[in-house]
Amino acid sequence: MMKQTEEGVITVYLSIMLILVLGFLGGMLEGSRYYGAYWNGNVATHSAVSSVFAGYDRQLLDHYGLLLLNAGYEEEFFQGSKIEEELQTYIDSYVEPTKDKTFLSGGNFLGSLKKAVNIDKYYLATDNKGLYFKDAVVDYMKYEIVGDIGKGLLDKIGIIKEGLETKEEIDNNSQKAQEAIDSYLEEKEKTGKKQRDETIFLSLYEQLQKGYLSYILSDEKKISDKQLNKEGLPSSIMEKTNWFQLDFDISIIPEELIFNEYVISYLNNFSDKKESGGLQYEQEYVIFGQEKDIDNLTSAVTLLFVIRAGLNGAYLLKDTVKMGIAQTVGYTIATLLASPQLGDGITYFIIGLWAMAEAITDVNGLLSGKQVPLMKTSESWNLDLVGLVAFVSGQRDFFRESDDGFSYKDYLRLFLLFTNPTEKYYKTMDMIQENMCEINPNFRFSNCVYGLEGYATFLVSPVFQTFSLYPLKSKEFNVSFGKTY
Repeated sequence: MMKQTEEGVITVYLSIMLILVLGFLGGMLEGSRYYGAYWNGNVATHSAVSSVFAGYDRQLLDHYGLLLLNAGYEEEFFQGSKIEEELQTYIDSYVEPTKDKTFLSGGNFLGSLKKAVNIDKYYLATDNKGLYFKDAVVDYMKYEIVGDIGKGLLDKIGIIKEGLETKEEIDNNSQKAQEAIDSYLEEKEKTGKKQRDETIFLSLYEQLQKGYLSYILSDEKKISDKQLNKEGLPSSIMEKTNWFQLDFDISIIPEELIFNEYVISYLNNFSDKKESGGLQYEQEYVIFGQEKDIDNLTSAVTLLFVIRAGLNGAYLLKDTVKMGIAQTVGYTIATLLASPQLGDGITYFIIGLWAMAEAITDVNGLLSGKQVPLMKTSESWNLDLVGLVAFVSGQRDFFRESDDGFSYKDYLRLFLLFTNPTEKYYKTMDMIQENMCEINPNFRFSNCVYGLEGYATFLVSPVFQTFSLYPLKSKEFNVSFGKTY
């Protein structure tokens, strides 16, 4: 009898111990399941985000090399809900791989279920003053070799500024002389008396008074008359600032050079002779921002003319032979004006006229796809006195070919460096959007996602029993995500 009692005690004791062990093992398994479910949710969420980002706009990549997610989904307006739906679908395929599969259905040991997906913030290409778009461009172009181009441009900036300062000096020194010459020509117009030996420079001055653009933007160049409709373009949300200034932040030069090379590589300018699509002079638009092709080209030509006139003037002031001719003519005209004290001023005036006539020839050559040396030499100078006589008579074919110089595209590359960065980014988007709309009429950069942030919520229900050692309830956890291209 005693023996039977002891055996019963042992049985009860073992049963209690078994319950405790099983409860402990159940708790351990539940803890393992929870952490397993947490990491599975992490993997599922971040893999789903990567899968969504793999749906970038293929046409934008093919034509412009940019990785952006088009959340318009062939529609005109942003559809963020579809991105959330895609995320939910991808996450479900990770955490419930056998869901809705009759022959493969079975238990899910981890038991985690996606409860919700929330995207808190989208980073659109048009956000943050266009910097996300710039980053997308730089990410694509960063493997391009721009070091030599950048060094060449930076070396030329000082020369350009020197030329502009020289033009200002010439204009200031010849101002009084110009007023005297204007009075003299006005008097001659009244009396009708003109002498042939009053010098070719007075005739040149009279022609230039009527405007130099007509000598450059002639009808034979077939100037585009296209105009941009700015409605719905990225730049329509931008606050306009100063378009162009001869100053820049040296710290941003590397990335700006990379971005500028993208503009030069993927957009057209006047010399490219584009004949389809929206604006024809896209690079000029990015720099000057006018709605009409003719206005952008006029701005480019005007700036080119001023720079070339300044650089040509700087050369003339250093060329002793041409400077001697200018002084002789200057003092001759001063004598005709009965104002010998204006001799030096008229000399500067002559230098300015000569430099402008040469600049017209230079700019015509640039627009024709030729190169012009940044600083002229006697070998590359076009208009001597005989050439000036022919120039005034209407001839314009004096351009000397040069294999070493700046092309029209090189000047635009330089102008891009001085263009307000924010406006440059938005105007580049304008041109790309205009061209992309020929492929997809509903393409909008305002729908293009560069990055996003959010979180997914998961629910883990208990599977193993703990035999009331401690109560188990369903648990929730969140997985945060953030990704950019």
